[in-house]
Amino acid sequence: MSGKNFVLSNAELMLLQIVLEMQPISGYNLNKLVEERNIRVWADLGTTSIYLSLKKLDKKELIVGYLDKKKSGKGPPPKKYSVTNYGKKVLTNEILKSLSSSDENDKRFDVAFHGINFLPRIVVILALERRIEHLMNRFDILEKNLEQLGDLAAMHNTTILNHRMFLVGNEIEFLQKLLEDLRNRDVEL
Repeated sequence: MSGKNFVLSNAELMLLQIVLEMQPISGYNLNKLVEERNIRVWADLGTTSIYLSLKKLDKKELIVGYLDKKKSGKGPPPKKYSVTNYGKKVLTNEILKSLSSSDENDKRFDVAFHGINFLPRIVVILALERRIEHLMNRFDILEKNLEQLGDLAAMHNTTILNHRMFLVGNEIEFLQKLLEDLRNRDVEL
């Protein structure tokens, strides 16, 4: 599967990050960590999607699972997961792509941003600069669309475009502040 192109869902991208951070980790402990960190709230990561996504990541050869036979007590031994080298490469590429090109109000950005600690600071800064360029282009397109509608356009059409422009403009402003913080502060990523 290593040479094939595929798309990672937000759940898969999020779980790949957590598995890399905590490896080896069982599905049960991964689920508990998602709950403790309130990731479920902002990443739409349900309990069922965790286990389904782990299976998909394993099938895509991004993680590898093994039974932990050292477990004592009742119940079957848990399956623990670790990220493969191929999984690390895919994770890095997905984080960079999502940081630099996801649209405003897209949860993919949040999920990708959660993984910036796996990247060098300068790479994160460059990806965010590309995202600002992407959003500025988007803003220009929306503005041209609004101009083309003209004064006779129905209110609902202009309102939708104005709303999108407002969101994009605020996202650009947010990212500019974030970049300033990343450049000027010696904060840990």
